[in-house]
Amino acid sequence: MKVNNDFIPVILGGGLSAYTLASQFHREYHVRPCLICNKRCQDIENGAFFDIIENKDFYKEAVFLHVLMDFGKKHADKKLLLLFTNDFLAKKGFLLYPFLKKYYSFPVLDNRLWKKLENKEKFYQLCEQYGIDYPKTIVIDKEDYLTVQLPFSFPVAVKASDGIAYSFSSIQKRKKCYRCDNLQELKKTLYYFYHSSYTGRIIIQEFIEGTDDTSYVMNSYSSQDGKVRLMALGHVILENYLPERIGNYDAILPEYHLELYDNLRKFLEQIYYTGYANIDIKYDSRDQKYKVLELNSRPGRASSYANTENYSLIRPFVEEYVYQKTSPCIYANHDFLWTLISVPILKKFLPKEEILKKVEELEQENKVVNPLFYEKDNSPERKMCLFTKLV
Repeated sequence: MKVNNDFIPVILGGGLSAYTLASQFHREYHVRPCLICNKRCQDIENGAFFDIIENKDFYKEAVFLHVLMDFGKKHADKKLLLLFTNDFLAKKGFLLYPFLKKYYSFPVLDNRLWKKLENKEKFYQLCEQYGIDYPKTIVIDKEDYLTVQLPFSFPVAVKASDGIAYSFSSIQKRKKCYRCDNLQELKKTLYYFYHSSYTGRIIIQEFIEGTDDTSYVMNSYSSQDGKVRLMALGHVILENYLPERIGNYDAILPEYHLELYDNLRKFLEQIYYTGYANIDIKYDSRDQKYKVLELNSRPGRASSYANTENYSLIRPFVEEYVYQKTSPCIYANHDFLWTLISVPILKKFLPKEEILKKVEELEQENKVVNPLFYEKDNSPERKMCLFTKLV
C-alpha cells in the first residue's frame, strides 16, 4: 500500500470510536493516523496501522494543550486533521481552538450555539423553537428537588443537564440515564445526585417505553457553510446493559427514513450547525413520533455503521479540509448488520421475530460487519486480544 502523505488524522481517544475512525482513514486514504489518549482500551490494543501517544494526565488542560502543540510542531509540514471521540475532549478542543488552529484543521461550532447544545435544557429549548419532537421534560435545581411535582406520569427518565460535569462528578457507577417508576424512586435518585459533587440542573422526562429496537441514532457531517453533507440513520437492535454503558449500542441495522432525514437536516441547517453530530432518537408508539433525546458534537461511538464503499462519515471532512471541495448531501441507504458481538449470541437477545429474520438473512448473505475486525489489522496478537469480546 502506498502511503498518503497529504495529511495525518489525529484522533483523540483510546476506545472503539478511535479505532473505527482510524481504520476508515487507513482503508480509504492509506494514511497512518495518530491516536492520543489518557489510557488505551482493549479496543485499540495491538493495532498495527496507527501510532499511539498515551499520557495519563491528558485530560488536564495544560497537558492536553502541551501534547497537541508539541505534536503539531513536530509535524508542521503536514495537514493535521483533528477529531474527538467524547464530549469532554470535544469541549477542550473547541475552547482551545485559538491555540490549536495554528497546526490543526477541524470544524468548530459557534460558541453560543455549542453552549446551547451541550446543555440539555437549552438543547430542548432549541428543539421547541424549531419544531423537533422530544419527550415531555421538566428541569429542576438542587434547591427544589425535595418538592418536585411532575406534569406527566411515571415512569420517568432522570439525567444530568450538564453531561460533562456529571461524568467527572463523585457519583459512583454512573449511568447515562436513570429510570424511576414512582415518586419514592425519583426522590432517592435525586438525593443520590445532589449528595455528590454534582451541582448542576437535572432533567426529568417522560420515559418512552419500548424494547431496544425503538432506539435510533443519526450521525451527520455539516461543512463550514452550514450545509449537511452526509446523514446516516442507524436502527438500534441491541443496547449495552452494563450500568456505565447504558445508552451505547451493540448492534445496529442501517436504515433509510426520508422524513427523519429531511426534518433533522432542516433543523441542523436552520441553526447553522457545522461539523459532526451524533443524535440519539427514540420512537414513541403512543403518538407514532420519533423524539430526539440529545445531540453530541462529535462522531458517535457506533458511527462506523455509516461507512460503505460508496460513502463514509470521514469523506466529507477530508474533502473539505484537505482537498477544498464539497459534495451534495447524501442520505445513507445501505443494508448490512453492524455488531460488536457474535451473531449467534446476538440472535438470543433480539426483541422481535422480524428483526431476527432480517439478521439471519444478512448473515446468510455475508453482510455482517464487526468494526473491531479490520482486514489489514489481523496479527495473531490482535485476534487474541479481541477473542474475548465475541464469546
